[in-house]
Amino acid sequence: METNLGSAVPTSTIKLYVENVSPFRIEEGSRDHYLNGCIEELYLQCEAAIQVKVDTISKMKEHVTKLEELAEMQDMMGEEAGGSGPTEMVDDEGRTVKVKAKKTKMCKT
Repeated sequence: METNLGSAVPTSTIKLYVENVSPFRIEEGSRDHYLNGCIEELYLQCEAAIQVKVDTISKMKEHVTKLEELAEMQDMMGEEAGGSGPTEMVDDEGRTVKVKAKKTKMCKT
């Protein structure tokens, strides 16, 4: 490199020049590069918020199905339970669930 340019230009000056005019660094401080970075960051934040909402919706659907199953079990066990105290039942997954008996008749008193 020094043989082509001679000894008049120091190597450090050439390195500095190449760093400043490199096509990879020209856009580094530009307005477009900054705006693209802002847009990308906002897009990632939106994607994260959407994913949180999707997760929340799936959890809510799971809770709704569990509540529907418990309501169905209570309807089946309502007449068999008898008495006014809570009744313990075992669901399909083996968990014990306390269910309050459903009143179907008026009290005699």
